[in-house]
Amino acid sequence: MNPLLAKRTPLGGSPNTLVEHTSDVVEAAECLFGPAECRTRLGSEWLRFFRLDSTHWLHFHDNLLAASLFHDWGKANKGMQDLLAGGSGGQPNKERQFHVDRDIIFRVIDAAPSAEWRLIIALSRFGGLRCPSEHLALRWQDVDWDRNRFRVDSPKTGERWIPIFPELRPYFDECFALAKEGAVNVITSYRSDNVNMRMQLERIIRRAGLKPWPKLFHNLRASRQTELAAEYPIHVVCAWIGNTAAIAAKHYLTVRETDFQRASEGGAESGALEAQKQAQHTSVPVCTASQELTEDQGHCEDMHEDAEGRKKTSRSVQVPGGLGTLRRSRKVRRVKVPVTYHRNPIRIGDVQLDP
Repeated sequence: MNPLLAKRTPLGGSPNTLVEHTSDVVEAAECLFGPAECRTRLGSEWLRFFRLDSTHWLHFHDNLLAASLFHDWGKANKGMQDLLAGGSGGQPNKERQFHVDRDIIFRVIDAAPSAEWRLIIALSRFGGLRCPSEHLALRWQDVDWDRNRFRVDSPKTGERWIPIFPELRPYFDECFALAKEGAVNVITSYRSDNVNMRMQLERIIRRAGLKPWPKLFHNLRASRQTELAAEYPIHVVCAWIGNTAAIAAKHYLTVRETDFQRASEGGAESGALEAQKQAQHTSVPVCTASQELTEDQGHCEDMHEDAEGRKKTSRSVQVPGGLGTLRRSRKVRRVKVPVTYHRNPIRIGDVQLDP
């Protein structure tokens, strides 16, 4: 079993070099799947999973070793990562991003052969689940009907809770009504290792009269995250989908045609523009930036009446922006106060700042 623990540092020893570690990984791969001369039971199962016969074993073995090499070299060497990414620095392939509109997915759901397949597609598109791992891990005890949410125990990112969105509810209800007494798993019919859900989804899409899109299940998740990100804060959406904001921005979020339509119709007014409108309607009881407070400009000062009804000039002037109170001095002197208001400095004369 030592080769399977190749990444650990030997007790009292030093970490392996990249070459030594890669050699251990290759040895571990052959322990699991078998050498070129004969394959293990796991190797035979993988051949069957990829619909290959025994004559393809040598080709499978060669690809296995190559994958073992590139796996560790790619992680350890950024230059190798850039090379494998085609010199793009690991940027996603935009040509393989595809937003699956609601009209399309409902046609696909209608063409599904069973209630479970309808739920599988709905969970992928409207729940953002990873297929098949998160679908097959879902149990009826994870569904909280009272609080309208369900729990997903992801082998990749751990536990998270997802709302039972209105688009999901009818398919949950349908499967629950058809479930056998004492059923544990929500999805029961497609749990065999021989089931290739991607190929079956392709057949369903073609049955609906549509052309399969790239990255079938990933683009369903990405389409849902794009929709939710337009309505909810990104940290909430990422908690539901099970990724990070950085990963979402790089690999999930897309610009839809409806985004252009909404923008051209004025449906998304800029927050900055709204703030500017509010600022323009706010009254300010002081002079503007183009005016200068002097001893003769009494209209810029607060006026009040004394007990005999005579108008008296207040010696205090409020400075905009909550910066305090300025008090006039009998002794005239000019003071420049660096106050920024409407992008222009205000010069206030014949005043002194309260201590």
